[in-house]
Amino acid sequence: MNLSKRTSKNSTLTLVLLISVGLHVLALVIFGAFKIVETVTREDQTFEAPEIVEAPQEQPEYQVNLEQRNQSSAPPRPNPIVVDAPEVTIPALDIDVDIANTSSYGRGSGGFGTGSGSGSGISTMREMALEISNFGYSSFVDNTLEGTLFDFKTDDRGKPTGFEPYENIPEISKDFTRSFNIPALKRKFFSADKNLYASYFIIPFQDASNAPRAFDAEGIIEPRMIGAAYQGVYTPSKTGRFRFYGRGDDILIVRVNNRIVLDASWTLNLYSRESVDEKDPSHYGENLFGFPKPGVYGDWFNLKEGQETEIEIFICEVPGGKFGAWLMIEKAGSNSGPKIFHTRPLSQDDRDFLKQVHSDAEKFLP
Repeated sequence: MNLSKRTSKNSTLTLVLLISVGLHVLALVIFGAFKIVETVTREDQTFEAPEIVEAPQEQPEYQVNLEQRNQSSAPPRPNPIVVDAPEVTIPALDIDVDIANTSSYGRGSGGFGTGSGSGSGISTMREMALEISNFGYSSFVDNTLEGTLFDFKTDDRGKPTGFEPYENIPEISKDFTRSFNIPALKRKFFSADKNLYASYFIIPFQDASNAPRAFDAEGIIEPRMIGAAYQGVYTPSKTGRFRFYGRGDDILIVRVNNRIVLDASWTLNLYSRESVDEKDPSHYGENLFGFPKPGVYGDWFNLKEGQETEIEIFICEVPGGKFGAWLMIEKAGSNSGPKIFHTRPLSQDDRDFLKQVHSDAEKFLP
């Protein structure tokens, strides 16, 4: 009985093992068959890049001809000129180019009316572009004094000052000629836009309207209670003692190195702090250039050749009407007497102009 049960149990275990092994074998066979079928039936996939199609290029409307462009970029070279004279000698040109002075006159020593002066003078081309008036050159020239025209009736903003000729102008003149501060004067009073540049001062007795006209201010500045201030630096051409000689209507005051050396105003001792003995006949000279009053001699002062000297000149017309000023210089010990004062050598144009200004000028030319 027991043996029979044991045998039956063993048979069952064996059957289970066989079934299990069979299932595993069957699973392996099925899996292997599946892989084989998959490998055989799968097609290889090949990736090919799409064909590149070139875009058609549009032809430009205009094609640049490099040869033509090169020809138009530069002017054609001129054909060489062949001279059938192989032994001709071309002289060298002695040209001295001074870049610093191409837009102005040549630099030189200034004269003082006691000689002809020295220097390179005025170039012909530059002279043609200049205008000369009684009040100066129309544009800058070396060794000249820059002049500014002021209107004492009007402030710097163009409004009336309310000043009166004989009440206010004397004090304005005294204060100004003490310091000769032109920028300060511009902050107080209206001034012409145009500057003039003077080397000499021969302004015959004439209508006062000529002053605004010379400064391109006609119709802008009424010709009364006006003044022109000139200042600059020049180089004397001689050493010695000198004095100025001149007359102004209404004001002529000259300063050298910050010192008043001449007050030849119409009324002496009124427009500057300089005191003059009006009764001393030695102070007076001739009646010249149409002035009804004689010239006045100033104080002696020293000048040194080649040494830069500051000079300032103030001329003014107070009530209106007539206006003018003339200025000469005299060297101590000279037998030639006073000569027209000038800060630079006089060109032939200057001499011709002065002769035309007034007949008195010729005998006082250096």
